[in-house]
Amino acid sequence: MNSNEDQIAQVEQHFGVQFPQDYRDFLGTTGSLSQFVPPADDFLVIDSLAELIDINRAGEFQKCYPGAVVIGGDGSRELLVYGFARAHHLW
Repeated sequence: MNSNEDQIAQVEQHFGVQFPQDYRDFLGTTGSLSQFVPPADDFLVIDSLAELIDINRAGEFQKCYPGAVVIGGDGSRELLVYGFARAHHLW
């Protein structure tokens, strides 16, 4: 494993999840994003790997939303979240 893959694995271990491969690839290449995205020109922020633990800790997201990992947002109040919670069927 290279250094970046080690960091991804450490963050996954911290949250007890395995990120989807396309997100892992993004983290390993681009790493983060903060720009307007066409065609609607919505603003999109995808946080860097180094920020994920602190951002999630500061917002206490796992406490409020178990299985959720915030990975970005719109730079304001909207959040971009991966949901890893497993559905429990009641039947």
